[in-house]
Amino acid sequence: GTSTLAVVLVNKARSDITAVKGYLSLPPGFKAIGVIPAADMGKNVSELPEYTVDSYDSIIKSGETFTLYFEMSVLKNAKVGPYIASLDLVYSKVLETGQITVKNIAIPFRVTGKVVLDVVSERYHLIPGSSNRVNITIKNKGTANASGVIVSINEAPSTSNSLSSSNSSFAANGEGTDSIPLVNIGNNTYDIGIIPANKTAEINPLVYPSNSAGETVQNLDLQISYGDAYGNRKNSDQSVGLVISPKPPQSILNIDAGVSSNNQNSSIVLIAGKIQELEFSIANEGKIPVTDLVITLASHADAVKILGNSKWTFENLKPQSKLNLSTNVFASEDVIGKPIEFRVELQYISNEQSTTETINLGSYVDGEIRVRVYDLDINIIGDRPNLVGNLLNEGNTLALFTTVQMLKPPLSEQKNLVRSIASQQYLGDLAENSPLPFSIPLNIDNSTKAGTYPVFLKVSYRDNLRIPHELTINGSVDYEPIQQTNNEGQNIFGIGSTSSNDRNTSAIIPILAVIAIGVIVASIVVLRKRRSKSKLSRILGIDNNNNKIQKEQEDEIGSLSDRPTDKKGDGIIDERKKG
Repeated sequence: GTSTLAVVLVNKARSDITAVKGYLSLPPGFKAIGVIPAADMGKNVSELPEYTVDSYDSIIKSGETFTLYFEMSVLKNAKVGPYIASLDLVYSKVLETGQITVKNIAIPFRVTGKVVLDVVSERYHLIPGSSNRVNITIKNKGTANASGVIVSINEAPSTSNSLSSSNSSFAANGEGTDSIPLVNIGNNTYDIGIIPANKTAEINPLVYPSNSAGETVQNLDLQISYGDAYGNRKNSDQSVGLVISPKPPQSILNIDAGVSSNNQNSSIVLIAGKIQELEFSIANEGKIPVTDLVITLASHADAVKILGNSKWTFENLKPQSKLNLSTNVFASEDVIGKPIEFRVELQYISNEQSTTETINLGSYVDGEIRVRVYDLDINIIGDRPNLVGNLLNEGNTLALFTTVQMLKPPLSEQKNLVRSIASQQYLGDLAENSPLPFSIPLNIDNSTKAGTYPVFLKVSYRDNLRIPHELTINGSVDYEPIQQTNNEGQNIFGIGSTSSNDRNTSAIIPILAVIAIGVIVASIVVLRKRRSKSKLSRILGIDNNNNKIQKEQEDEIGSLSDRPTDKKGDGIIDERKKG
């Protein structure tokens, strides 16, 4: 904001001076009100800082003091603390011509800040007919510390505004009498001390609203006395608005419930298919005791049954105390993923009145997911070892978005089967009582020896509420190295060794393809030649047979002609027959 800096100077010269004009150069954080022209200082405008000017035209005798007043604006970025401004003076001596200039006179000053106090009540809803502790916070919103703070509560009747009907009562003579709606029954004066800038202090007066002050707004008057940045004593009158409730709340009992599982308390989430202990507490949050309390618990769902106690009776429940109750409940698997309600009926006497309340407790029925791994083994798939196995959900509900991943052994001294871990495998939903197989490719060194190796698997899934879960399952697997059928070294093509199959496979495949085509072509040619020779042999075989038959016939005729004949008869007679 706008401020005035008064600079007191003294004439130390032996002669009188007059026509004094001062040019004050301001530090950062301050802005001059009305910047002087550049020509007045004989400088370029671009080189001028923020200047403010004042003059003193009277004659100043030697040894006298005079004051120059410089108007300026304190910017928001200025901080509380010391500053130094630079003052240039121009003056003339009496009875002499010309001007004398004195430059760069250091003018120290300090920004002290301002004290700004405000009050606010953290509790402004009061119950009539009973004492109420009010928390009032006093905050110093200024930039300077407030010292010696003393807060006094005004004992004068508070100002009230009725929300429904008037607070005034009328006597028999027709004259109105006003009752005091709010009375301070605690301390009247609070000695706080120092409240630093941007800090707070708290007082806790004890007030009593009358029964007739219900449904009204009351002001609690405060007087704050403090010292400002200059040590001056100041007073500030403040008031705090308070709302008087029409009557106490209808219900002074509250219920807090949970489910006990493995000695751990949680929210009301029931696991279907199990008998669980339902715990709940009845708390008296009022100011008066409750007597003849009867508590009844019932289930709204037919699939959820109460197996234990469902009714309790107590003679007395003191204010700000509670009763811890428990019973056994069972939820069927038919209500998995569904919300249910328990009805709690409360019957009691409070303030000489009988009251019946019904409070509903919401609950959620969830299924159970219990994952187990079995049949762990190593299978060779495509010349690469794979860890195979099955996941089994022994619970009663789906495990959603199931993934499995192999982990390294947690201890460095444990045997490690693989040199690098494969990425996780997505398996989908794991249904209850339905095995789900998995296969994880393994990267095993050739130097790995046969034996039994530990296996650590991380299984991740989500339940019906899409809450993620992770578990680590331990197991073991027997490993047998793959037997090499070819000798180590070069193969028949001399391209590489069997231990570098991955590197030479692309070079061997074209050669094998060419050889296979050559073998097929050669086989076709050989078969065709064999078929041609067979056909020719059959043809030649027929001619030989004809020649042989003809030769046999000729030999037979020749043999007959050489035999002796019997000229006595017509036929030919064999001599051997004759004898």
